[in-house]
Amino acid sequence: MVFIDEEGTTIQASVLNKSLHDKFRHKIIEGQIYKFANFEVTLNVNQYRATIHPFKITFTCRTFSVEDIATIPSYAYSFYPISEILKIDYRHPVDNLIDMLAFLKDVGTLDEFQRENETKYRLRLLLADSKNNDVECTLFDNCASDAYMAYLQNTETLLWF
Repeated sequence: MVFIDEEGTTIQASVLNKSLHDKFRHKIIEGQIYKFANFEVTLNVNQYRATIHPFKITFTCRTFSVEDIATIPSYAYSFYPISEILKIDYRHPVDNLIDMLAFLKDVGTLDEFQRENETKYRLRLLLADSKNNDVECTLFDNCASDAYMAYLQNTETLLWF
């Protein structure tokens, strides 16, 4: 999850304990505003980071939330041009997820594979900008299968990101 505060600052939030998933799954609704208490704050040093914030929030069994009324931005984007993405290499990696605007240039096939006795899905997309720079993007699992089904059912140009 990515939370946004009243200043538009984003921070990654996670429910790592699988036994707590049901506790929070239906209590936190995208687009609603909440106050949270009794969570852990740790350094955001994972391999895959959802935000550039140096810290992240982890929910515990003592974490609780209440709905709130406040003025919070609905979205917080920091768009990254494809031309800059193409400059990235192993010596200068981007260590967080990025936002970008792009046209859907090509859609691969939905690949199914096994990992740890689970069926997983992968979908490769080719995204392009108005200057014809393009970059490959890979979606996984439900995101991949949902996007592919939407693609198959829609004959018009799709915008996903």
